[in-house]
Amino acid sequence: MRAFRREASRRAIANDRASGRLPACIIDNAGTVNTGAIDDSQALADLATERGRWLHVDGCIGALLRIAPENAWRVAGIERAYSIALEPDKWLYAPFEVGCVLVRDAAAHRGTFAVTPWTCSCVKL
Repeated sequence: MRAFRREASRRAIANDRASGRLPACIIDNAGTVNTGAIDDSQALADLATERGRWLHVDGCIGALLRIAPENAWRVAGIERAYSIALEPDKWLYAPFEVGCVLVRDAAAHRGTFAVTPWTCSCVKL
C-alpha cells in the first residue's frame, strides 16, 4: 500500500512558498535500501507537474524494475522524471560499485540547480 499524502504535500509546498522558501524539487523513492518501499511515482509526477517543480527519482534500488515487463508497473511514472539516480551494481550485478544519474535536459538541470556565489561573479578568468 502506498501512503503518499497529496494534500499534505501540497500544503507543505504552499507553506514553504508563503514563508519565502522555494522548494526546488520533489524526490520520488523507487525502492528503499532497507525495505524496498516504493513511492507512488505517478502521483509524485503529477504533483511535480502541477507545482512546476523538478522531479528526481532515487532509483538506486528499484529503477531497473521499469525494464522488467512483469514488474514495471511498480515504478510506473519514473519515466516522467527530469533526473533518475541508479546503481547498476545492485541489479545488473556489476562487479564494482557504480552510481549514475540520468538527466533529461542538461540545460534545465543547470538552470535549476546551478549557483554562482557573489564572490565568484567579480572574478574574471
